[in-house]
Formats: sequence, structure tokens, C-alpha cells
Amino acid sequence: MLVQWVCIGRIVFKDLPPADAIALSIEFARLADMCDITGTESSMAEHIEGIILSDAPLHKDSWGSRDHNANNYSITTQHIESVVLLPSGHPVRGVLAMAMVEGFFQFDNHRLQKQIQENSGFAVDILAAVKATSKTITRGEYSTHFKEPLSGVVVMLEST
Repeated sequence: MLVQWVCIGRIVFKDLPPADAIALSIEFARLADMCDITGTESSMAEHIEGIILSDAPLHKDSWGSRDHNANNYSITTQHIESVVLLPSGHPVRGVLAMAMVEGFFQFDNHRLQKQIQENSGFAVDILAAVKATSKTITRGEYSTHFKEPLSGVVVMLEST
């Protein structure tokens, strides 16, 4: 992948399951960062965002509605452990943090809560994403909504 980027300025990805594709993208971002190759950050973040957004509709809750953890089903503990090795403010860290926001807003016990608590650097990324998302909260007569940061979809905030 690094040779593709250096030679042709883009990367051709093969089809992989979502979790594997995200892992490959994170590892490439880490390698590019380690080799001080710039310009890959946004491309990798956009690629991971695309993987998450294409996988999310496949996850429904028991009523057939979109699961509030849908954005993070393809994210694993290993992804979190790898992404914290990237510099603070790296776009790939930001995308994974944004994927966690809806679950944090909707549940007291988030799917990856334990792993996030063990990686405080990533918790800071999530806090920044939650803060940015909180600025999109709107209150109607009977409900409160926020804009989910990855898809831009307006989601009703449910009381727990």
C-alpha cells in the first residue's frame, strides 16, 4: 500500500470484511505516520468512514430500526489500541471517535466502554467528538435530536 501511495498517489483496496479493512487502513496510517509520509491522513479517514457508513445499515435493533451502536460494530478493541498510537488530532482517530458518539449519547453502557476507559487518549478524542456533536442538539416540543457526526443523519435522543 505504501508503494502504491508513493508511486501513483492513491491506494487500491481489495475487498475485505469491514473490521479487517479498518485494521488495514489504521495500520497503513500508522506506517505512513512512522515514515513521515504526509497526505494519507484524510484519505485513510475517509476510507474508514466509508467502511463504517456502508456497514452500519446492516445492524438493526430488535424492532428493526437502526441500532444506535451500528457505527461501531465493525470497530474492534484492536482498532482502538492501534489508533491511539497515531498522533493526537489525526483524522483517523477522529473518525473512530465520531463513530462512538451516537452510542455514547444513547446508552449508559456503551458497547466498547471498557476498552475506551483503558485508552484514555482515545477517550479524549471521543469527548471532543461529543462536544462538537452537542452543538447540533435541537429540542422540539416532544423530543430532542442531534446530528450523528459521520452520516449527518438527525437522530432522536432517547431517554434511558
